[in-house]
Amino acid sequence: MSELAREFLMYVHTRANDRSAKRECWSYTRGEVTLTLGLGPGVGFALWTDGGSEWITSGGTNEDPVTYETDEETTEDFPAGCEHPIEVIIGVLERFVEHEDRSSDVRWASFRAASTRE
Repeated sequence: MSELAREFLMYVHTRANDRSAKRECWSYTRGEVTLTLGLGPGVGFALWTDGGSEWITSGGTNEDPVTYETDEETTEDFPAGCEHPIEVIIGVLERFVEHEDRSSDVRWASFRAASTRE
């Protein structure tokens, strides 16, 4: 595992303990795949992007779309059902870092952003 991957895993584990109301996105790229994690208070989602296709975790706990900060000045709405307990999202990240593939521990759905707000 690369030092960058190890540092990102450590950050996500630390962030998982943060139960503040802030919801923000962090990305990790390996080869042609980018895994974006939305991290919120005890919940999160994963967005898998590879060569033009995007897959987001589905079957989760949020009944309504949820807004995450994607950078300091931009937010984006993510679909209902994308959020899972943070421990599940950490598992998705660990699978990606260790095996370079998409976790089968969660369901995935094709992703199209609901909206972007600045």
